[in-house]
Amino acid sequence: MRKLLIALALLFAGFTTVNAQNDDDVWYPKHLGVGIGVGTTGINIDLSTNINKWLGIRAGIDIMPRFKVNTDLGINIVDPTKRAQWEQITGETIPDRVDVQGKPKLTTGHFLIDVYPFGAKNSFHVTIGAYFGASEIISVYNKDFGALNAINRWNNDIMDPSSIFYGQDPIGLRLGEKMLYPDAYGNAEAVVKVKGFRPYIGLGYGRAVPRTKRFGCQVDLGVQFWGKPKVYAQDDPEPLPDTGIDGDGGAIKTISKIKVYPVLNFRLVGRIF
Repeated sequence: MRKLLIALALLFAGFTTVNAQNDDDVWYPKHLGVGIGVGTTGINIDLSTNINKWLGIRAGIDIMPRFKVNTDLGINIVDPTKRAQWEQITGETIPDRVDVQGKPKLTTGHFLIDVYPFGAKNSFHVTIGAYFGASEIISVYNKDFGALNAINRWNNDIMDPSSIFYGQDPIGLRLGEKMLYPDAYGNAEAVVKVKGFRPYIGLGYGRAVPRTKRFGCQVDLGVQFWGKPKVYAQDDPEPLPDTGIDGDGGAIKTISKIKVYPVLNFRLVGRIF
């Protein structure tokens, strides 16, 4: 995909350069523009320039605000008699469900090439390029620090040959076909990862560098190709499986099917010089 984007860019650049040299309708010389917008990629800011009336380039950053989503996850089922006995002896309670938070991490950079098939006559454009950022896009973790300490103690007791609970099943948060087991501090975390380099293709209207006025508007609609998302438990190099998942893990199966990220942005643009 990356080689295809480069080849297309060179093809368009060569085509537009030849046409610009032989076209009596000479467009204005090179200018620099700046834009700020909002959309599904967050708040975007970029600089842009026109190569000629057929081609423009823009590069910038998309800042996604750090919001949080609250939900909960259940624990796996263990022998209820043994569990009740353990809770009575220790005075601790193993929760049936644990409050967790999900936090997206979608801030990216972008490099985009706008191709105007109608030249100076129309601002409709086809855009190719790429977004790039960290591979980790979502993290999920228990809301209250140390909320899984009771689960930790149970898991330690079942590993102790001197304990009456030795040999029982360990407890973890249900997430797909695997369990999220807490660390030494009673916390657990999972992350969703995609490709860091995400090719983009889209359509739009408006010029990143306004042609006749100082200010203007631009709208873009397209998709990022970020590959198949994978979910990882903390400190686990292998992703969680996305087959045979039900219950709390159903969301994992849904996320794993979304191979593209939709982009819809509205921007205010201005010509600096």
